[in-house]
Amino acid sequence: MRILHCADLHIGSSLESGLLPDRAALRRREINDSISRIAAMARRHRIDACLIAGDLFDTDYVTPETWKRCLAAMASATPVRFLILPGNHDGRFLHAREQRAGSGDPADRLPSNVKILTGGHSVRMGSTRVFAAETADDIRYIKADIHLFNIVMMHGTVSGQSFTFADGTVVPFSALKNRNLDYGALGHVHAAGAAQVDPRLTLCWPGCLEARGYDEPGKKGFIVLNTENGSRRFVRAALRECAYVSCALDKEDTEGDILNKIHQSLQDVPEENLVYLHLEGSAKEEEFNPASLQKMLLQEYFGVRIDTSDLTLLGRGQQLNTPHAAPAEEDEDATRIWNPQEESALAADADDWTREERPLSRKMTEQEEVEPDAGSQIALREIYRELVRDAGLAPQTADEVLKAGFAALDGEELPL
Repeated sequence: MRILHCADLHIGSSLESGLLPDRAALRRREINDSISRIAAMARRHRIDACLIAGDLFDTDYVTPETWKRCLAAMASATPVRFLILPGNHDGRFLHAREQRAGSGDPADRLPSNVKILTGGHSVRMGSTRVFAAETADDIRYIKADIHLFNIVMMHGTVSGQSFTFADGTVVPFSALKNRNLDYGALGHVHAAGAAQVDPRLTLCWPGCLEARGYDEPGKKGFIVLNTENGSRRFVRAALRECAYVSCALDKEDTEGDILNKIHQSLQDVPEENLVYLHLEGSAKEEEFNPASLQKMLLQEYFGVRIDTSDLTLLGRGQQLNTPHAAPAEEDEDATRIWNPQEESALAADADDWTREERPLSRKMTEQEEVEPDAGSQIALREIYRELVRDAGLAPQTADEVLKAGFAALDGEELPL
């Protein structure tokens, strides 16, 4: 069987991520449509089953319209089967729907290819069986056939040699060992990773499907598992990711130098993505304008957050403190699902899967309200900087010409 393992779609997120209003609204629509994209990809690539390991929704308050739309998306992918595990965000809602699905009322019936798999239950699909565990007792009572490929779905975190459910219950790896389990389909952690429990069992978590804000950097997508040979591969399938980029500035940098350094550090970031730009070192107050920099980068990327907490502005003798915490780093102790040396192959695979779903360049998306004066000023400054750079002036002369030109653009009076 070919199984698609995803988690943490968080449909219905309020998305208070510091995006411009129009872009935040567009991002909410993209996240709400993520189940439709997963369903379409699963059917197109002949996936047999899709495991959603918790937090399909962001809250327990799911509107009837949203629920119907999700069910319709999954039903449209038949014969792909969907097994949904309740998470800490949507558990009460999904448990209630699972109970109502068994009431016999046709109005509450789930599509034939959709099942909410709650703790203690399992489903067999050919030579594969999928168990759901929401508590330590659910794990204790798993009876897996040694001759089948056995999967356990759980929602929680791995730390060291233990697994912790989202409710805080800790289960040591020893409770998972030697139970004839082959694959742990995990959710809850928003950065991808894996951990080996015993020679047969590997726990894997794909991370959240889409970056919802600046605190969720890194590769986003899902895992494709082949139960015939146990192979697995990570597929980057997000419409937008968040790139965490660090750039060091120097007190001798001119405004032109600062812009060049920042553009150089961002050169490999696709413009449809969000950018968390961490600036460090020091800069002269007169050479660094964070507001102008933010406006300029928003012309190039879908969303931008600039972290200046480690940047000292000379002239004030203090740091620019921002309220934003740095994004959480991926667990260094976790075994990566993919081999970093295989990045090019993964990139090609991602393009194959998501070519039809990728957004247009950010510059070509729906109209967005960006102050025209700010945009034209930024453009003029960039053009002027390039003209001065191409003039072949001595460095000191070029700096003086740049300062005079930028002052004129800012409306300052120049001494004659």
